[in-house]
Amino acid sequence: MREMIGQTGLCVMHWDAVRPYRLTTVVVEAAYAELAETNARGVMDGVVLPSAWAEIPALERLRLVRDCVTIPIALVDHLIDDRPGVREFDSWSNCTEEVVEQTLPVCLRDHVRTVVLDGAPDGAAGATEWLESPASLHAATGAWPGMKAYARLAALVCVDGSEQADSLFQEVDRRTVGGFSLR
Repeated sequence: MREMIGQTGLCVMHWDAVRPYRLTTVVVEAAYAELAETNARGVMDGVVLPSAWAEIPALERLRLVRDCVTIPIALVDHLIDDRPGVREFDSWSNCTEEVVEQTLPVCLRDHVRTVVLDGAPDGAAGATEWLESPASLHAATGAWPGMKAYARLAALVCVDGSEQADSLFQEVDRRTVGGFSLR
């Protein structure tokens, strides 16, 4: 594994608006952002993701696991918010705050240069003060399609949790999967 050094250039946040709400965050160091996008595009080109990892044909799963190693990912985080009755926007706000406060190390938090939102609720870009600070914010655009596709794949893998699925993250520097609840 590489050490998480340098400035984090790219933070992709994939939001799944189906209950339970889920936020998958993928972080790439600045020096590797373009390489990550190029490699992710190559790996994910033509891949149509179903609703579950197990629905991907076995040979395609093996190829994805093998090829995703070429995508230089520093961190993957997956939060699940299954609180009953929580509104989507409130869940989004709480999950993004959790990522900023608990997941991103302090040394990286202030160095994110690009945030890509994939599937975020309307108004999400202005919902969190931290999201207003990056030099570049891409919400609902065609920017970074390879990394968006990788983040969606990572979300499927995190939900699955099988050993084969977990091997997708063998070269990721840091990975967390967990629930989210407020009492």
